[in-house]
Amino acid sequence: MWAMLAAAIWVCAFATPQPLERDSFRIPDALDWNKRDHTTPQLPQASKLMLRSPRGSRQYDVPQIECPPAADGMDRFACPTPDRQGRYHCIDDHVLCDGFIDCPTGEDEDRQACMFYKTTKAHLDVLADALLRWARGR
Repeated sequence: MWAMLAAAIWVCAFATPQPLERDSFRIPDALDWNKRDHTTPQLPQASKLMLRSPRGSRQYDVPQIECPPAADGMDRFACPTPDRQGRYHCIDDHVLCDGFIDCPTGEDEDRQACMFYKTTKAHLDVLADALLRWARGR
């Protein structure tokens, strides 16, 4: 559950909204807008979905990348930008903010995002501990 929340925070912290026309999407390596063909492109390691959310009176599509779970069953995170071939990399949560660059452009080691991620994770760990102690004491 905490990994999913951290993934949501990760996506929110790094996803850059792009204004789109109705029924359109942006291909990562293309420079122009294309009509949506209503088929989901299959990426080798990650799948990309588009979320539509209103911001004021304008609509924005925010890409959401979904990664398959790791072999140990833990959640994985998608790097917010694709590599040179347009592929999104999926990384395990334990490599976020570990001092080694795992994403193509190094977003997993961004100082501001890591400070936010580590602080939020520490607070969520304390909250989870308190909730577990409370639930066991009932």
